[in-house]
Amino acid sequence: MQAEGLPAGVRRRVADLTDEQLTWRSTPRSNHVGFIIWHCLRACDMQLGRVRGVGVDGEVWQTDGFTASTGYDPRGLGMRGMGIGTGYSLTMVDAVPVTKALVVAYADAIGAAYLAQLGTMRDADLDTAATVPAGAAPASATNAFEVALRQFHQHMGECDYLRGLIGIPDPTMPAEE
Repeated sequence: MQAEGLPAGVRRRVADLTDEQLTWRSTPRSNHVGFIIWHCLRACDMQLGRVRGVGVDGEVWQTDGFTASTGYDPRGLGMRGMGIGTGYSLTMVDAVPVTKALVVAYADAIGAAYLAQLGTMRDADLDTAATVPAGAAPASATNAFEVALRQFHQHMGECDYLRGLIGIPDPTMPAEE
């Protein structure tokens, strides 16, 4: 994932989905594409916040007005209160306000924030310590970016699989002739 590719990757996954397909569950207890993308973006946001040393109040979800515009504040929710969707119950998943417009706007904001941050960094900065939660192992900026990269690709693959179950072709594959 290049930072500029993050918004395009999200757009490819949601462009041809209806609102119903965005929130379709393959089983009653599984997550839907909209939530998976939101979770992935929140994880990328959290990792960037760690590199920037800003904490949850300085994450893009807060600073770019997504809490205000959606009325949804994930701070303190889920596993260790990270608010990224990990450890959410189905009720908590259903409370996340996902729409195509929201996930695309959030992806655009995250991509811009990554580009801005990377534009200020030198190679030596990648070895600097990232802010980690209490009890977590120390991590560098490189570790944080690697986690974000892994999360993004893993979850976009998960979305592609769910799109296939719905009957929508993989957006990364050339059209069959």
